Amino acid sequence: MKKPWQIWTLFCVCLLAIVIAMSWLSLKTIRLDGLRESDRAETEMARREAELQERISSALYRMDLKMLPLVIHEAARPPYFYRFPSEIHSPSANLVLLRFQIDAQNNISSPDSMRQQTLSQIQLADQAFDYQTLLRQSTEMDHAEPNNSLATSAPPLNYDNKIDAQLSRGTKRVNEDYSQRRLSTLELTQQSLLNNSLSYGLQMTENNTPLPTKSNALQAVPMQPTWMNGKLIFVRRVDDENGMVFQCCWLNWQEIEHELQNEVAELLPNVQFEAITPNTQLKIGTALTTIPVQLVIDRPAMLARLAMDLPATARSSAFSISLLAAWCCLGLAALASALLLRGVLRLSERRAAFVSAVTHELRTPLTTFRMYSEMLADGMVPPEKSKQYANTLKVQADRLSHLVENVLLFAKLERSSARIHSETVTVEGLISRFSCRLMERADDSQMRLVIEVPPSVAIVPLSTQPAVIEQILFNLVDNACKYAQSSADNRIILSVGPAANRIQFRVQDFGPGITSVDRKRLYEPFHQSRTAKANAVAGVGLGLALCDRMAKSIAGRLFDKDCSTGAVFILELPSG
Repeated sequence: MKKPWQIWTLFCVCLLAIVIAMSWLSLKTIRLDGLRESDRAETEMARREAELQERISSALYRMDLKMLPLVIHEAARPPYFYRFPSEIHSPSANLVLLRFQIDAQNNISSPDSMRQQTLSQIQLADQAFDYQTLLRQSTEMDHAEPNNSLATSAPPLNYDNKIDAQLSRGTKRVNEDYSQRRLSTLELTQQSLLNNSLSYGLQMTENNTPLPTKSNALQAVPMQPTWMNGKLIFVRRVDDENGMVFQCCWLNWQEIEHELQNEVAELLPNVQFEAITPNTQLKIGTALTTIPVQLVIDRPAMLARLAMDLPATARSSAFSISLLAAWCCLGLAALASALLLRGVLRLSERRAAFVSAVTHELRTPLTTFRMYSEMLADGMVPPEKSKQYANTLKVQADRLSHLVENVLLFAKLERSSARIHSETVTVEGLISRFSCRLMERADDSQMRLVIEVPPSVAIVPLSTQPAVIEQILFNLVDNACKYAQSSADNRIILSVGPAANRIQFRVQDFGPGITSVDRKRLYEPFHQSRTAKANAVAGVGLGLALCDRMAKSIAGRLFDKDCSTGAVFILELPSG
């Protein structure tokens, strides 16, 4: 049989190997889960980006559609319209502050002269606009190269390949959409301008208004939206017989901004606008085609609003719980295995100790029997010593009988199969049954048994099992004879007394007593104290363990008590 430390070493090595393997699997699983979560996060972010771009495209389409009637009515008005006062019927009258024409001397005239607020608006326009600034901006617009591509204005996002690919596809789609919307707006404006020119010419003919001759006819060019001094206007340059003039339509930007925000409130809450000027940095897919403005969007906030990844936390929590449960199961399995191994080793040690102790205890009586029987058979014993040899054989027989009885009774108690008849007997009657046996055991060890039973206690009835009590007290007296045999005081005191509706049987000797180390394992089977091992005291270490189990079998308890000299054991039983 291997030694316990070897078995424990092998167990620890196996457990360490399992822990290392489990750790490796856990790290791999965590790493794979991290990659999966990273891929899921990339996919989710790409989905949000795509959805946000779809919302922006839808919002731009709505806003351009909202502004298109204004562009068609205002930017496509023929040049003749600005030469004569007229009553203007427009579906978006609240979006226009003033229509006016300005010449090189900064003289402003307006076809809106029939409106009451025109004079005040003309005064404001005279302060806000001047001919030279319009000329400079018009020249810059003429020399500016058309560029409908917004790919260079992508926001500085640093995601992985999946999102980069999504952004690349989105940029291409946005550029195509922007170009298509821009071209459609220009075509509609040009067509509307031609229709308006024809309609306006017919109206002038009906009103007997002289039409311009071919020599002084004005070129029909659509008005272009632009910003000047923070004011949004439609403007075009017109050459007539009096020189070059600028025809402008001053728009009410505050009202336009409010209507556009309301139009896309469910798509882009809290959207803001930024004027597009030559110094403005364009942003991908955010510019309108009808007016020079682009959207200002809080992308992080919008991406957060579009999050639909609520189960991710649950998945992460479930994974953590599963991993923790696996480690807990491993810990419980290791603990259970350790406890089982400890129990098996202790059982093996107890079995080995039992075999060793019983073998040792059996060897002495058997050797004595064999030697004395051979001597008696061979006539080697003188007649006068025959009685002495017979007494020795009797003592060894009693010793062997007591050993076998203890072992068998302990085995029965371990299997819970010991069934002894209960009866009611007084304390005095109980003591009288086995007092002779106890005194005989004490006399064999040259000890003196003193029995103290007060008269008031002697008549107390007990409903118990006398045979069990006899065996317990005999074992206690037997231990006292073994351990206190060499003490100066050879008394063993067996006293009986009351204790709170219970009866206590107290066995006291005046030997070396019980050390604090031995007291911890005092009632363990097959355990012998250091004193017993040092003095080679006979026994297998079953006495106190057997007494403790027998006491519990009759609803009592056995315990020891500190004493200045010797050892004191108390058997406590219920009275009545």
